[in-house]
Amino acid sequence: MKKLILLFSLVVISIAGYSQLIKTGIKGGVNISNFNGSVNNIKTESLLGFHAGLFLNIGLGNVIALQPEALISTSGAKITEVGNTSTKDYKLTYFTVPVMLKIKPFGPLYLELGPQVGFKIGDNITDETIEQEFNNLDLSAVGGLGIQIKGLSIGARYIAGLSKVADFEFGSTKPDFKNGIIQAGIAIRF
Repeated sequence: MKKLILLFSLVVISIAGYSQLIKTGIKGGVNISNFNGSVNNIKTESLLGFHAGLFLNIGLGNVIALQPEALISTSGAKITEVGNTSTKDYKLTYFTVPVMLKIKPFGPLYLELGPQVGFKIGDNITDETIEQEFNNLDLSAVGGLGIQIKGLSIGARYIAGLSKVADFEFGSTKPDFKNGIIQAGIAIRF
């Protein structure tokens, strides 16, 4: 019985010790997205969207932390073909998983860098032939900065798409579109 009580006490002490290093939280904010890439006869404009979700902050020392996140995030662009007067909104919704390395060089300022994988879960595309051409997987590189005061963070990120958004054609042009997203938001750590 003493061994069982000792083992239980060690487990409780270990969990209490690690709980100082692991924090959870919620975050959300605005996305300003556009399709980046080389296209001759297509004009793209930014589209306003959002992101929201949960994160886990794992302290790896006094100034470094690893922060995996699970977010619902929108991206896309307004597209106009040259010579055409109508503009279409192409809005895509992803379940994204960024894994950020956060560094606090001094004071409340932090820098973050990491990869992100996104899984398309929805879109507003009504043309079935184009909808089938949008890729379901989106790989990106993410960098950002922010300010963290106690449990509240305010930050901004740039998400640079590494994989093509879609394989479709506009007339004789096959665009090489990749997502480009500016995110600004607030996070609350518990």
